[in-house]
Amino acid sequence: MKNYITIFIVSFFISCSSDSADSVSIPDPTPISKPVTPAPVVKYTLSVTAGEGGTVSTTGGEYESGQTVSVTATPQGEYLFKDWSDGNTNATRTITVSSNINLTANFEKRKYPLTINIEGEGEVIEEIVNAGRTTEYDSGTTVKLTAQAAAEWVFIGWTGDIESTEESVQIVIGEPKEVTATFEKKKYPLTVNIEGEGEVLEEIVNAGRTTDYDSGATVKLTAVPSEGWEFVGWTGDIESTEESVQIVIGEPKEVTATFEKKKYPLTVNIEGEGEVLEEIVNAGRTTDYDSGATVKLTAVPSEGWEFVGWTGDIESTEESVQIVIGEPKEVTATFEKKKYPLTVNIEGEGEVLEEIVNAGRTTDYDSGATVKLTAVPSEGWEFVGWTGDIESTEESVQIVIGEPKEVTATFEKKKYPLTVNIEGEGEVLEEIVNAGRTTDYDSGATVKLTAVPSEGWEFVGWTGDIESTEESVQIVIGEPKEVTATFEKKKYPLTVNIEGEGEVLEEIVNAGRTTDYDSGATVKLTAVPSEGWEFVGWTGDIESTEESVQIVIGEPKEVTATFEKKKYPLTVNIEG
Repeated sequence: MKNYITIFIVSFFISCSSDSADSVSIPDPTPISKPVTPAPVVKYTLSVTAGEGGTVSTTGGEYESGQTVSVTATPQGEYLFKDWSDGNTNATRTITVSSNINLTANFEKRKYPLTINIEGEGEVIEEIVNAGRTTEYDSGTTVKLTAQAAAEWVFIGWTGDIESTEESVQIVIGEPKEVTATFEKKKYPLTVNIEGEGEVLEEIVNAGRTTDYDSGATVKLTAVPSEGWEFVGWTGDIESTEESVQIVIGEPKEVTATFEKKKYPLTVNIEGEGEVLEEIVNAGRTTDYDSGATVKLTAVPSEGWEFVGWTGDIESTEESVQIVIGEPKEVTATFEKKKYPLTVNIEGEGEVLEEIVNAGRTTDYDSGATVKLTAVPSEGWEFVGWTGDIESTEESVQIVIGEPKEVTATFEKKKYPLTVNIEGEGEVLEEIVNAGRTTDYDSGATVKLTAVPSEGWEFVGWTGDIESTEESVQIVIGEPKEVTATFEKKKYPLTVNIEGEGEVLEEIVNAGRTTDYDSGATVKLTAVPSEGWEFVGWTGDIESTEESVQIVIGEPKEVTATFEKKKYPLTVNIEG
């Protein structure tokens, strides 16, 4: 500042001197250094703003040219950062200021899918929702869904992100959502009553059970009498004496299957001299009894004779026995003259205990002597029974000596059952094992089981006393065993493609959908063209121009339904 003042004063004097006299000489002032003027600083304005749904780390300001500024866009709540107004998509960026800049951070609402599934026949009505379609919605959007059942179907309810039985519901989209609308065929009850003892066979009908069936369903009923009973006939909504009948369900139905007890004869024969005592039974008499009746028979030998045992439908040496009548029965009471020797034989490993009896020994007893015999099996063996002059499975028996007697005590190695069950279709190979058969094996026996699936089935695995997926396994029998071989039907895919606009109707087939079916299943496909389109034909594993076709699944199948836009003629007439 002082230098500027000095220059100003000197200039002032010089100027004054020039006005007063031209001849005045003013000596040169002492030279003064001139200051260096700095280059002017260039500055620019950076303006940063945030759109709806977020904030920015700075709103900007005035910055020197070339200065760098870091800015960050941060979304809020249900928003996502989209981009900057200049097209940059980095939420955090560094800006070099070289001109005036206006930047805006753009945000957008989050979008979530809403998946609508349909089970059964019906549709979900909403201009923004189609059956089985996934649609992206802005977060916070409220979607109204209305379930509309097809003919002969009823709406059951919503499941998934909505639990409701109301046909119309609303759902707010704030995250991915999935709901399922379930429809079921209208059902009507079929009541089956049973009078007497028996059952009504059909996998969908049990005795006395009320079952709801789809409208239009045809149900086959088969009357199966219990043992000792017989079928009389159907009454109610069916009048018939046929054991198997069919009924079409179109409204509530009720039928009654009537069974009656069978009657069977009991014939009592006598060999030798004696009688069979019972007020309802005489020697050689045939009597009819109701099925299920229990008759007590008592054998009374004549003097000098003895009762040997019952044969026929009763095998016993007990004088008094009981027999249940469930079919025609015949028994024989055998009496023999008294004899004296008693011979005891042993088959297998064991002994017959009695101080006066040894294995295989023949002993003579006074007439009228009573001898008690007790069978004692060896370790690992079991007593089977007495044969000969005693028919019994009791270990201890008594025999009265009045004639020569001979009895045999039979012992067998202990056996344990191996039960092989089968689920599905297949067989268990082994010369000693059949599907679903229970076989007794000697203790310690090793049995090899091989699962062989039937055609169109595959082996899943063993369960029970063996857990394995190997087709061939071995099992050691040391106690009762049970195993189950499980088979499942093979499944094959059926792929239905669509060319053009239309749909393939079948509750189990949708356009372009691949579905697995059991081997042997028959699938009916119906091509339904959209408005303005027409069906051309099937190609692939079916070659046909019929709109409805059937295909049997025995391997992977693929068919294509082709539709074409309808063509219409344009006729132009000219007059003149």
